[in-house]
Amino acid sequence: MSEIRHRKKLFGGRETAQQVHAEMAWWGMSCGSCGGPPALRVQIFAYLSDLDATARQVMAMEIEAKRVDPLKTKDGTLVRMSEAVACAMCAPRLERAAAKAPSWAHVDLDRGPGADTAIVGVIDTLT
Repeated sequence: MSEIRHRKKLFGGRETAQQVHAEMAWWGMSCGSCGGPPALRVQIFAYLSDLDATARQVMAMEIEAKRVDPLKTKDGTLVRMSEAVACAMCAPRLERAAAKAPSWAHVDLDRGPGADTAIVGVIDTLT
């Protein structure tokens, strides 16, 4: 298990890294249950090839109209079927609900940086 390190707040002690991530990555989102500040985002994806013929045609039209952004992988094309955001209090309930997703679904949990998640910086060597 990795060592938990104390992290200083950013911007002169005003915000934590997780608060900055929530503001920048999930701009304008709030908890779907209570309306609080976001701490967890869950996205559920499905392969386009796994959808039935009617749903595949609808998704093809949505992709063509640029209302759905497909995610290309080496195994096929994924489309986002669902997205939910929860605050720190409601996050365990959302995680339990996401764990009950169908077997064909691909679930992405995004908690952002935390005390137990290392922040990796990439040094720009191109000058």
